[in-house]
Amino acid sequence: MSFIQLSASRFGRAFICQNLARICPSVASVPFRSSFEDILLGKATSAFRYCSNESSSKSDSAGEEDKVSNTSVFVQDGLNIDELPCIVRIVRGEFIVNDGAQTRKSKNVLAPGIESKSPTEHQKPINYEEEVEMIQGFFRCSTLTELYFLLCQCPEDEVTPPVAFSVIRNMIQLENNKKFRNPAYRYLQDQPEETPISELMKGAGAMTPIPENFTRAAVMERLVDKICKGADTVLVLDTVKALRKDTSSCDKTAYIKRLCDKCLILVSEGKLTVSQIAALAQDLHLLKSDLAKSYTDKLWTGLEENTEDLDENEVSELFSMLPFISQSRKHVYHLAERRALSIWYKFKPDHILQMICILVTCQCNCYRLLGAISRWMNVHIHTLTEGHLRWMMFAFNKLNFTSSNLQKALTRYAKAKKSVIADPSLVASLMDYSAAMRFRSPEVMEMSAAYFIANHAKLNVPDIYSICQAFGSLNYVPKDGFTFFKVLEDVLNKNFVAFSPDAFVDLLMTCVYLERYPLNFIDKVYHPFFFQRLEVLSPNDIKQTRTKLRILDKALSLETSCHKKRVVSKSFASNGWMFRDVRIAKCVNQIRHVVEDIAGSANRVHTAVSPTGFPFVSFYKVDCLVDLSIKSEVFESLMPDDCNERFALLIHLPEHYDVSRRHFLGPHAMKIRQLNVAGFKVVNLDYENIQKLLFNSPALKSYLLNSMTEALR
Repeated sequence: MSFIQLSASRFGRAFICQNLARICPSVASVPFRSSFEDILLGKATSAFRYCSNESSSKSDSAGEEDKVSNTSVFVQDGLNIDELPCIVRIVRGEFIVNDGAQTRKSKNVLAPGIESKSPTEHQKPINYEEEVEMIQGFFRCSTLTELYFLLCQCPEDEVTPPVAFSVIRNMIQLENNKKFRNPAYRYLQDQPEETPISELMKGAGAMTPIPENFTRAAVMERLVDKICKGADTVLVLDTVKALRKDTSSCDKTAYIKRLCDKCLILVSEGKLTVSQIAALAQDLHLLKSDLAKSYTDKLWTGLEENTEDLDENEVSELFSMLPFISQSRKHVYHLAERRALSIWYKFKPDHILQMICILVTCQCNCYRLLGAISRWMNVHIHTLTEGHLRWMMFAFNKLNFTSSNLQKALTRYAKAKKSVIADPSLVASLMDYSAAMRFRSPEVMEMSAAYFIANHAKLNVPDIYSICQAFGSLNYVPKDGFTFFKVLEDVLNKNFVAFSPDAFVDLLMTCVYLERYPLNFIDKVYHPFFFQRLEVLSPNDIKQTRTKLRILDKALSLETSCHKKRVVSKSFASNGWMFRDVRIAKCVNQIRHVVEDIAGSANRVHTAVSPTGFPFVSFYKVDCLVDLSIKSEVFESLMPDDCNERFALLIHLPEHYDVSRRHFLGPHAMKIRQLNVAGFKVVNLDYENIQKLLFNSPALKSYLLNSMTEALR
């Protein structure tokens, strides 16, 4: 027989008294009150006496003395001006927007030498031992009914803030256990709303319970009010943290607003440290309440003062706030960045990793901070674990950032660790970063090649792809190239089915970029089974992969003598895999008149030409074609009289080179090589040099003429 079923009889009341004595002896000595008996007998219809409005006038009057409202203010931080949400406190009729709160605990002083105390500090109705006994008694409750009955027996003035917190925490724990571990409760929750709970429980003989949502909301509101009236700031923060696990469906607006207002008051008074404010922002965000989330953007008011005195731990915690705020994120970021730039050398690896991961999450404009982090890595590169460096490379890749300090650090790391790296994901991350940032470091490339040769049997398919495709993209042939490509051939042959079709074609293109031709795989790739596998890709990936197959076929036809040209459908050739850049098109129009002067006739100059015999894709388009074999009857060419060559002028953007601008990337090196094989004289023009000479026509003509003359040699 359950605890509730015994409550309708005298024996039930005696049994409840005995259970209360077991749970909390000090409370069991309190005689029964009529209201308590009414609740046990099912006569009460509103809520417990503790949840009634008897003492609401005191809290209401207290609320009239200190109210919280919302506004927005303009804040200037250097050159940045932001409109940020803020709170307005109405204290005894006076409006206080921000009293210059400092992020350290301070004392309220009524007069020199006299500290002001909250009402709970002047008198405490119970001693420490009784308070601990009450807390332990509430934690011994195994059901919500026992907890509510025990709470009803407690005089209101003896429910101190620590006791109220223990009740909230135990209440949430019991509710979660009931909801997630009790099949009967889930069954009741699944019933139609019009079905009375009393009808569902009639067979068990239980009395009709008091409406749970009303009771719980009233209890929680009074308990939270007790905690907010106390002087313990840590207890208020712990309450917010405890409410993160609150999964009840009752109306939480009242007590969450009361708790959030109290937190903002503590922040504005400077009673919370930076660490506490950062933790509070996360807790408010995780309350799963839109009302609570709106308060996180107002926590910046407690961070304005003393930011210059923060240590590395507090700066790291300040960065941890950024994912949980939106309107004030930019302002808080500038506060944290300013301090981080002055103490960057003091950070530990965990601090740096946390900061850079947060920057990836928030996508902040953080070039200055990333520069400081790269300087830190150049100094502390050998103190990083493989896990730290792997995640940092992933973050730098996502942020699209590189610098000379970072490149030096990676080069030093590759020299020192090339034979002792144990994590294959680290090597893959390094090569992904190198390919994305066009960082062509011989030390990093040789380290990766040696690791691939020694550990290829342990690598999974994504790691193999990341390591190998970077060599072709960066146009780098390892010193032990024969062994490297022999191992790559074995790996591709063994894992042919494991690779996705587009990844497999990319690796074959990598070999072609480096003038290693994968003839053994041609029959497998140009096969109906392989084309059928393409159907699992997205439409855009299918078009790009088919375009690469046509480029692969043309490359093998031009550069090898034993390849038989394959027929690939031309229906996918209209959208090439590398589109023409607008900058190139504009640059060609700007220099066309100079090229016509050099060629001697406008008929000899053509732009955006697809060479005959090449696939009709944008990758093979020639930016400007000068055909001197066409006779000119207007002007003479500035080139030698016996020159009947066709010049293919290619304008190269900065991203066509590696980061040192000394080597072409793999695709562009292959394009230049194939045009030369096809009989064109390739003229490589640098986009930035042309832009510098646009307003100096003689120098521009001299630059173009010298480049074309050099192509004849």
